[in-house]
Amino acid sequence: MIIFINLLQIFALIFGFFYSIIRVKRLKSITFDVRMGTKCYGCATDIEHDDLDYLTEDLSKYEHINLCVACKREESLDKFIKSGFPDTTRINKLKKFLFSKKSDKIVWYFMFAVLTSIFVEFVSRFFFDVKIFWPLTPICNIVYWSLFCYKSKITYIKE
Repeated sequence: MIIFINLLQIFALIFGFFYSIIRVKRLKSITFDVRMGTKCYGCATDIEHDDLDYLTEDLSKYEHINLCVACKREESLDKFIKSGFPDTTRINKLKKFLFSKKSDKIVWYFMFAVLTSIFVEFVSRFFFDVKIFWPLTPICNIVYWSLFCYKSKITYIKE
């Protein structure tokens, strides 16, 4: 069990690192466009705005994360017809969260959690000979790199 979790952690780390490098070099980031409301966070298509208030607002202060008409329709249909797990509403909520500024803070919290778990494991193993904290570091790493890879998958598109 220990070997499997450690191998899974190493695989997540290597895959996440190289996956993000490849996506950053070849693709264009749409994070700013989604936060300003010009692209849909569900499907990354352009959103047309008819109102003039949108053009006169100071968009740099606020987040205007929106869905396009097709994604709104799909989400409202999903409320009536449950197709199972994972449904469109939950996936769109996760995408909206990953595009928001709150997710940038979560990345730092996860990095702090990974470093803290490494420190706790090191101190407990070598100073107190307690080996119950061994799953803490791999689990934090796997969750962090999984969210990081999914975030880079949805925030970078072909030009």
